[in-house]
Amino acid sequence: MAERRLAGRLRIATLSTLKTLEQFDFAAQPGLDRRLIEDLATLRFVEQKSNTCCSSAHRGVGNTMIATALGYETVEPGYRAYHITAADLVARTTKAALEGR
Repeated sequence: MAERRLAGRLRIATLSTLKTLEQFDFAAQPGLDRRLIEDLATLRFVEQKSNTCCSSAHRGVGNTMIATALGYETVEPGYRAYHITAADLVARTTKAALEGR
């Protein structure tokens, strides 16, 4: 039953793949602040009712994997998460604005 609830929360969060922070190769991205990512994994930002956004000026540096892993860390204990790309967020908010929502 708990596995079904977790699967449902993962689906709602739109996390298409299961990635964990343990799988992330921090050595491949030495400029990344590992302590910041590990702090985010404590979910303090959730308790503070904040959001997170992973972004970079470069493609292929692990933003999606980190966001997915943090999403999993968030839904696993029962919190809700929602993963969306910046392009989709802009498209959805633009459409909502045009529709007066």
